[in-house]
Amino acid sequence: MTDQQKKYQEVCQTQIVPLHAQYWWMQATAIGKRWDVISLQNSQEQMIAMLPVHIWEHLGIRCLVMPPHTQLTWLWLDKAVAGGDVYKVFVEEVVNYIRRNRISLFYIQGYFDEDLLEVFQQHHFRIKERRSYQIPPSKEELFQTFSTNKKRLIKKAIRSGISLSTLSVSDFYAVHARFLSQRRKRIDYSKKFLETLATEALQRGQGRIMTAVDANGEVLAALFLVWDSQVCYYLLPTYNADYANSGAMAWLTVQAILFAQQKNLIFDFEGSMSPTIAHSYSQFGSIPSKYYSVEKSSLLLRVLLSVKTLLQR
Repeated sequence: MTDQQKKYQEVCQTQIVPLHAQYWWMQATAIGKRWDVISLQNSQEQMIAMLPVHIWEHLGIRCLVMPPHTQLTWLWLDKAVAGGDVYKVFVEEVVNYIRRNRISLFYIQGYFDEDLLEVFQQHHFRIKERRSYQIPPSKEELFQTFSTNKKRLIKKAIRSGISLSTLSVSDFYAVHARFLSQRRKRIDYSKKFLETLATEALQRGQGRIMTAVDANGEVLAALFLVWDSQVCYYLLPTYNADYANSGAMAWLTVQAILFAQQKNLIFDFEGSMSPTIAHSYSQFGSIPSKYYSVEKSSLLLRVLLSVKTLLQR
């Protein structure tokens, strides 16, 4: 670990840090990349602001991006200086970091407050509103808030005798890849990525693989959950297309929600910009939760993307 990473690790060990910004998450998801910390110090050389970031480089183009399957990042601020002028100084440091490291694309997303977003905008970063879907841990009469369609699917799964099981990390990867191939899709992460992340999460007691199986032990749906002290994330759900109408995915999702409620955690579907997926999540009686993306790209990258678009026509 670098000195910056060690200092950030100390913050994670002494503060309440969201899962996706934990140092171990940054380390585990840095397959084929490197991670760094954009930081700000006061006059006494004490850390007052830290933002963990992933750096990806290909053909000389360097991008600061979100780690794979990571919904949010997080800016740590010393409570003694939080807000106000520190935002202005920190964003200036971000701009300087982009220049020093020749970053062609800067992209992060998270629950950033309006004052910080305003400063980013002043420096010509593009801000976009995004939505996730959440279920609070104290939600009463959970089943009654589901759509008619979800209720029908869940009841169908129960009548068929579906049951809860699990898989090894390796088997989960194979199942996910097979289920995607049924719909002519390719898995978008490596086996090494999953093994590194899932093993770490499972060992820390912050991850669980859940599957729905029929009476013959056939896997109809599977998912991988991860959580911190406040939120449980619906990280990697997948289903068997041959049993798409079995209700298995809906039933398994309910089991995941109930698991989160038992731990008194918010259940987060990890928002999607796909209207179809967003609609499916909303049918579980979830509540929209607004967060933001912050993006800035270099002129070189914009030109290269324009050329690529022209060549593909």
